[in-house]
Amino acid sequence: MAEQGLRETSYSTTMTDALDSLVLTLDSLLTSLKAAIPAGDQWRSVEACAKQIADGLRTKNGPAKPELSITKVDNHSQLGKSTLPETLNGLLRVATRREDDGAGYGKPTSPASAAATYELLRVGANLCMDHDGNRQRLLEVGYTESVLSILEAYWEGVSGSSETEASASTATLNDLKLVKTAVGVLLNASMGYEPVRISLVTAGAPLTILSLSCRLYSPGAWASATSDDALEQWGWRSGLSTWSWRALDTLKGGDEDDPHEEGTAERSSRQHSIFDAAATSSLIGSLRSFVPPHSPAVASSAFSKADRQKLVISDVEVLEETSMLLESLTLDSVDVRRKIAAGSISSPTPTAQNPFPPPPLLTSLLDFIEKGAPPTYWDSCTDSEAERKRWNKSFGICKAAVIKAVVELAGEDKNMDVLWDSQVGSYPGGPFVERMVGWIKNTKVEGGEEAGNEQDKGRDDLIICAALSLGNLARRPSYCIALLAPPISLTQHFMPLLNAKTDIKLKHGCIGLLKHVAQPPPNKVILGDAGLVEALVASRIWTKESDMGEPVQFGAVGVVKHLSYEYLPNALRLVKSQSSLEGDSALDLILDLVRRSDSIGLQSEGTRVLVNVVKCLFSSTSKRPNGAEPAVNSSAGSSTELSIRTTDLTSSRERQQAIDRLATLDSVELLTDMVGRSGRYPILLNEGVVALTLLSSASAGRTCALQALLSPLPYALTQSGAIQTAPPVGHTQISTVPAAQHLDDKTVPSTARTSSPLDMLVAILRNLNNSFPPELGANVCIFLASLTPPMTDANQEEFSKVRVATKGALESVAAGLSGRSFADGPPKVVQAAAKRTLDVWASFPHGKGVNAIGNATQMRK
Repeated sequence: MAEQGLRETSYSTTMTDALDSLVLTLDSLLTSLKAAIPAGDQWRSVEACAKQIADGLRTKNGPAKPELSITKVDNHSQLGKSTLPETLNGLLRVATRREDDGAGYGKPTSPASAAATYELLRVGANLCMDHDGNRQRLLEVGYTESVLSILEAYWEGVSGSSETEASASTATLNDLKLVKTAVGVLLNASMGYEPVRISLVTAGAPLTILSLSCRLYSPGAWASATSDDALEQWGWRSGLSTWSWRALDTLKGGDEDDPHEEGTAERSSRQHSIFDAAATSSLIGSLRSFVPPHSPAVASSAFSKADRQKLVISDVEVLEETSMLLESLTLDSVDVRRKIAAGSISSPTPTAQNPFPPPPLLTSLLDFIEKGAPPTYWDSCTDSEAERKRWNKSFGICKAAVIKAVVELAGEDKNMDVLWDSQVGSYPGGPFVERMVGWIKNTKVEGGEEAGNEQDKGRDDLIICAALSLGNLARRPSYCIALLAPPISLTQHFMPLLNAKTDIKLKHGCIGLLKHVAQPPPNKVILGDAGLVEALVASRIWTKESDMGEPVQFGAVGVVKHLSYEYLPNALRLVKSQSSLEGDSALDLILDLVRRSDSIGLQSEGTRVLVNVVKCLFSSTSKRPNGAEPAVNSSAGSSTELSIRTTDLTSSRERQQAIDRLATLDSVELLTDMVGRSGRYPILLNEGVVALTLLSSASAGRTCALQALLSPLPYALTQSGAIQTAPPVGHTQISTVPAAQHLDDKTVPSTARTSSPLDMLVAILRNLNNSFPPELGANVCIFLASLTPPMTDANQEEFSKVRVATKGALESVAAGLSGRSFADGPPKVVQAAAKRTLDVWASFPHGKGVNAIGNATQMRK
């Protein structure tokens, strides 16, 4: 009877009067409920009254009906200014008040109050729809806080149950309706409105919404539903999931189209993650739904094909959102990386309270990567082949995101001792390492000779994940050595992965791991003897056809750089002609790559391979990589000394042939180019100077060095399009001008005075800003002395130009006048080296040139 009266009111007065009357009715009901007066049908009256208000607010303005004298009004603004927001919040608190302890608020206390709460939530959701004023009012009266409390109470009710129990039976249909509507309230209230968004994020709403959604909508669980209300139940569950992800996206904030954004700085300050490590359990729990066995194999007949199609779309949405969010959190948060790795992959022990504990988080991720697959019933849920392909493609993208997450957490420093656990079992590294090694050893390569039919095709993704993960872990020499030593013995499994037909992403993973394991001295021998240099050549990774994969080329260059460091056999392998290259060598391929690359990093890395090879060829200790003192250290700050041993030049015909092959203008120019462009990197400068000095001890090398020093550096374009030569730390005209013109670091060199490698040598000697270590200055002096030609040498003119261009700087250093940053002049080591160089030059052209100083001069590392 009361409900009939409420309906009649809307036709007897204006729409505004009707809604105002409904608000007054709610006010009266709230007063009665607060006083605990026995009301009988009071909650049903609240439900009926709130339903009419919610229905009236579904449109922005009340409809105009002239025949009933009803004018068009803004119902939302009118009601927002009334007592409705306070009344809504008060009724919610009464409906959810915990009677047991009187503290706080929970779920509705009765079926009648639950039905009323559902309608009260509808009113709030519609009231703040596209209305900032009402959003602020609901925030001020605590309505959004009350709604969040309801969601938190529902989460408490299902969080203690297993995932299957919560999804299948714990939540009733009425519960699902209420939870979905509550999420809708928070979505509408926060959409584009920062005060509400910030309040909800601060109160922990994102985690509550995520956890509740993931628990109440378990992907694929609908396929086994057989109850009479299965269709309606899963329709609400699916809608809850969709609204939850929309709400979470809104709560992230930072929308560039948001009219409330005040500027880039403010937007950037809010781009922090709204989740912490606590979110990982819910995210990974959703991924477990996609790991076989899928139950059932055929979807329930309770759903039509159109319904099944909609539910699969919801499943795919959950998969996409969880995997992408997991990847993002893993990349951004140390705590997330540590939590996932905690406990590694050891199975938990069942207890009486939890007889079926979920597997560790990391185990679940690895299971998803290895075994996860689209359920077989997906194919029967649509008639569109394009949609099937879209679902399968999305699954592959999501698996790739999870692989990135695993690789990232393996690279976390604080996870190293957790994931490489030598104390667990007898397998080196523990269960995680064992599983990664198993993926490399036992997985077939796509398109490889071992791959069979479609059902037995290769799994490159497993090998990529394992190689990159082990590469991130193998940052200690002992770990690297263990990967090649028994029982792991990975060496023989690397070579097939470098096949020319292998996918570039797989090569990238394999080479990434090899860059680490190639560094310990014992591994240089193992990998070199196993034919790694030859395998890299056969992979054609350094040829022009592979230039699109520059990061992989860079990694492969890094591998052989480590292999050739202080180990002569590998250096000789790099210089040796390859029959498959028609007489060219691996080093030839690398140097050709350096010449055609625009990447400064790749140019420097490739040239450092040449440096390592040169130092090995001129060293008498590089045959023993396990513990021998280095022949030449690339560290410019080291004080260890190296004697240039000319007797080594004739100790081996193979060594001499390699030296002759490298003492060419092409090779020397790459070294001088590196010196000329590396003003900010003393280590590169020192390596280049040392290699040039060693090559200059041979007549052909000295001739090439003189020519290269006098040649202008090649021009290059910066990203802004400006012309760039060598780093402008100091410039000298290459003619007969004896003095060097110094420019500070911010000065752009004039194109009329082209920079050359000689400019850098002068800048190092003058060292006006104290940018270079003393050992580098001493080595430059030794290099200049080594350029002194014999009396009959044909390059006396070139040498004279070099001497004229650098003599002034040498004399200043020798006299103790250079280096304004030094209180007492240049360091003694540089001053002594400069004096010795000037002494050698003083005998020119009557002296014996380089041989007169070859055995007396020592180079500093």
